[in-house]
Amino acid sequence: MLQLKEIDYYLNNEVVLITELRGNLSGLKERTIQVLEDLKSSIFSSGELASFSFLQQIISQAKEINRKIAILVNRRGEVLRIKVGELTEDFFQNVERRKSDKRLSGLRCIYLTFNQELDRRAEIFLKEYRLDLVLHIYLNNLKEKNKAKAHYPSVEEGSLILGSKVQGPFTVNQLINIDYIDEVQAIENQLKAEETVEVSEAAAERAFLVGLDGFNNNVSQQLEPLKELNNLVKTAGIKVVGKEVQYRQQPDSRYYIGYGKVQELKSLKYELDFNVIIFNDELSPSQQRNLEEELDIKVIDRTQVILDIFAQHANTKEGKLQVELAQLNYLLPRLIGKGEQLSRLAGGIGTRGPGESKLEIDRRRIRKRIDNLEAQIDQVQKTRAVQRSRRNLPMISLVGYTNAGKSTLLNSLTDVNTLAKDELFATLDANTCKLKLPIGRKVLISDTVGFIRKLPHQLVAAFRATLEEIKESDILLHVVDVSQVDYEEKMEAVLDVLSELNVLDKPMITVLNKIDLVQNKERLNLIKQEIDNSLTISAVNEGGIDNLIARISDLILGTMVEVEILLPYSDAGALDLIFQNGKVVEEKYKNDGIFIRAKISQEVANLVDEDYIISKERLI
Repeated sequence: MLQLKEIDYYLNNEVVLITELRGNLSGLKERTIQVLEDLKSSIFSSGELASFSFLQQIISQAKEINRKIAILVNRRGEVLRIKVGELTEDFFQNVERRKSDKRLSGLRCIYLTFNQELDRRAEIFLKEYRLDLVLHIYLNNLKEKNKAKAHYPSVEEGSLILGSKVQGPFTVNQLINIDYIDEVQAIENQLKAEETVEVSEAAAERAFLVGLDGFNNNVSQQLEPLKELNNLVKTAGIKVVGKEVQYRQQPDSRYYIGYGKVQELKSLKYELDFNVIIFNDELSPSQQRNLEEELDIKVIDRTQVILDIFAQHANTKEGKLQVELAQLNYLLPRLIGKGEQLSRLAGGIGTRGPGESKLEIDRRRIRKRIDNLEAQIDQVQKTRAVQRSRRNLPMISLVGYTNAGKSTLLNSLTDVNTLAKDELFATLDANTCKLKLPIGRKVLISDTVGFIRKLPHQLVAAFRATLEEIKESDILLHVVDVSQVDYEEKMEAVLDVLSELNVLDKPMITVLNKIDLVQNKERLNLIKQEIDNSLTISAVNEGGIDNLIARISDLILGTMVEVEILLPYSDAGALDLIFQNGKVVEEKYKNDGIFIRAKISQEVANLVDEDYIISKERLI
């Protein structure tokens, strides 16, 4: 029997996973294996037993290959493993799960067979691995409908016993309406007896944060070195139970922190009961491996947290492509020698790997996927370039540190309703809206992904299609949360990225936002005086928006001309072009045509027949 484990990266609106395809794959067509790999990226809604689409596809594949298939899913709806063939003990090993005898594991198994009844071995696994349930789907090769039964653990005197409580049979259509959570909670209530501890998915991961401070003079470092990392981890949905900062001039080449500090963390692990350590800098692959081996716990870094957040917030196909590329480029050098650590530390925030069996095949497959993603992103860039070539409107890009208020400002400027949340990286996919200025000129305003200190270089490279909008912009609005004490450092972080994109030569207005949160108005005036071409606003209550629009209008005027045109009545349709794309100052209907004096862009002026133009002058 051929045992094949494959590492793959998948993206979804909520989670990024590395899942497994295993079992007897011999004799299967490449197309079938690809379909099963694609199904591994499935994530079901909260409380959903399984999606109808997933069930249809997996049933179809099982019938086509005439083999049993098992699927392992956690309570977040993440497909962790798919196995072709008989359900065996190794399918449940090395998977992160609850281990308390007063709780179920939080895992459920979907098992497709050609037998009408579930075999005894599967019921043993139901008890031994404390599964939430085994959903057994009987595959009928006749024209009759496939039947399914839900097998829940049996409880007696507060303990699990061999056997199962069966519900069903159900049709596949009926499965999507089953609320299995209520049944699972009822079972756990029986297990807990007199205990009243609530089972909570949020408590599954408890993080301890670690930073290094080389006696830094930065304001943010002096105040709280791990504050931003704490916010990132919170955004990723993980509970922080402790923090530690070590003061040393240089990172340790082997462990990043000193060996003595590593031993302290080993003791704290049991005292605070955390199961993941998160470092405030990007660790080298060897540092990460050494720490995992020494601490016997999952170790991730700031880069992985940011990538994880990006994966959760990417909603469009383009966003998912770019995040997946960044994930894989980060993952590839870290596969070497991970071995048992990847298996032991599977699940949760950051990467989740099944192990390094067939590692060279895995790495080759990942490289192939990277090539495929880069080709798709190149095509996105070409498509965007064609779209840009067809638009005749100036482009204004909102840039700035994450959570500086860019989306709120876009809403205030354009009266649209894009997502604006007090959360890091709430916007990943560029939002572009039209705005008509008082001078009569229409412009496009684009809200782009926010920047951050120590922005992973993988993201900058992967998001080249999105960041291309900034490079092609006519004006940049650098939005700054001036209420933050470390606003200058955040401005520098943004300017560093803009420098990397070679766009610092573009016209830029620095928009000092969130002045409603600044108590010291004298300080605000000083800041404004120190920063060239800046103005103050409050995007949330629209204070100062008119001044910003006026400043934008002044810059746009530099690209406009005032024309006097005499349009013959036979070509009156050109009048619509002028009204739609400029500001008409004077309009008179004469015997020989329509006299127009208007402010329009040079591009629009070029579209008007030269014989109709009486005069043309630049506005600035």
